[in-house]
Amino acid sequence: DIEFDFEYTLQEDDIVVEEVDEIQPEKTKQKAIYSILGEGEEIRSCGDVVAIIAANQRSIARKAAKAISVEVSPSDPHFDIEFAEQRRWGKEVAFFQTKKGDVSKAFREAEALISGTWYTPMTDAAFLELPSVLVIPFSSGALRIFSSGIDAMYIQEVIAREMSLPLSKIEVIQLWGGVGFGARSEPLLEVYTAKLALSLKKPIKLSLSRKDTFR
Repeated sequence: DIEFDFEYTLQEDDIVVEEVDEIQPEKTKQKAIYSILGEGEEIRSCGDVVAIIAANQRSIARKAAKAISVEVSPSDPHFDIEFAEQRRWGKEVAFFQTKKGDVSKAFREAEALISGTWYTPMTDAAFLELPSVLVIPFSSGALRIFSSGIDAMYIQEVIAREMSLPLSKIEVIQLWGGVGFGARSEPLLEVYTAKLALSLKKPIKLSLSRKDTFR
């Protein structure tokens, strides 16, 4: 596995945070969506998070993960978008509506009309550099985040929203890590790592293996 190796000496005065009256972007006022599922909540996919483990060794974390027991009531799986829309799960990723030219005229003048529903298969970018995040908390409540993500400003906004923090408390340092082909667009790792770091008041590093990236 390829990982980022961080050697960093934590110093309290290494980050300067100024309290300012700032206008928070609308995104930071939205409801948190990267939450840990609690008792009675519905698990919708293998990517839903039911627990987060922190340990000083990877082997200990893996052992602890195997010790977790979760009782679930199974339901029939559904894999089509129509069913998900009927359930109104509230996790619409994006909506795009595009209209160019005179559609009605194009239909009238077309030699042939083909209509139907097509589905594309699931793919994974399999980028070379594996995801890795290091979050360093400070007593002032500030966070310094080293991320292999692709959009530092978006990572900052999402963490501010998820953790109800002002932007001035979050510093994101984007590491050189190549492209992600869209697979690194959402800062899931950054959010959960930041939550652990702020809760434990200790630096937390999270690096995924190749197998983890396909989950």
